[in-house]
Amino acid sequence: MQAFGHIPFHSPIQDYLVLIWELNGHNKQKELILPKGIIEIIFNLSSPMSAVLPGGKFAVKAPTCFIQGIHTGITKVDYHGHQHLFGLRLRPHAVRSLLGILPSEISNQAIDLTLINTHFYGLWQQLVEATSFNERIKVVESQFSPVKISKCPRTELLSNLFLQGNLQLVISKNLNRYIGKIDVFESVESLAQKVCFSARHLQRKSKELFGMNAEELIRYKKFVNAVELIHRGKYSLSEIANLSGFYDQSHFIHVFKAYSSMTPKVYEKSKGNLPFHLFS
Repeated sequence: MQAFGHIPFHSPIQDYLVLIWELNGHNKQKELILPKGIIEIIFNLSSPMSAVLPGGKFAVKAPTCFIQGIHTGITKVDYHGHQHLFGLRLRPHAVRSLLGILPSEISNQAIDLTLINTHFYGLWQQLVEATSFNERIKVVESQFSPVKISKCPRTELLSNLFLQGNLQLVISKNLNRYIGKIDVFESVESLAQKVCFSARHLQRKSKELFGMNAEELIRYKKFVNAVELIHRGKYSLSEIANLSGFYDQSHFIHVFKAYSSMTPKVYEKSKGNLPFHLFS
């Protein structure tokens, strides 16, 4: 599998894009995707694929261009031919300004983007015709004109704290380079104090940005931190539980299994190079 990533530093699109990535993989394979706390636009540049979304029972064909919200359960993907995906990871607080929808409206969903804006079909065509990852980056930078993001420093801080760690993985040839630190969400009170919200306002913002209340957000963030730490490869599972903010090993296992349907130990043994993704 070839994997590429680009962080748009010093670019107008950095106000709403965290990462531009591309995966060019194997033929006719299955993939299990764990919840990874991201909102992203995905362009399928190759063969059709289908997926069973969190909470779903049946596989549905994925659109050629779609946006997926934050998932709280596993997604099962089946690639019917060659896998070639190009993605744009969005900043949660910028989604409404960019697309006119709240992030909470797309939680556990994959929405056809051409139903939101027909412009995306033309963008998909240009990305298909481009011959390299660098060319596709130029397409995105030319087509995504600067958008005036509705600014609220506290909302932006909450969004960025959530992104720390899990979204700052730099996809490269070795898939093992990280920047930034992991931010632990310890309690509703401490998080509210950190972002200068009242506990009540934090509840509302959490629901709006992430589709879950503040208590759920804290558990979710701990799970995402744990998966990333497992991939750093230098901590025991008990150390990971502690670093991620879990009360004890039992609490760690319970929460991890609730989101992934497997124990941390099973995931550690099954993991590949790409965090949150298991291929077969």
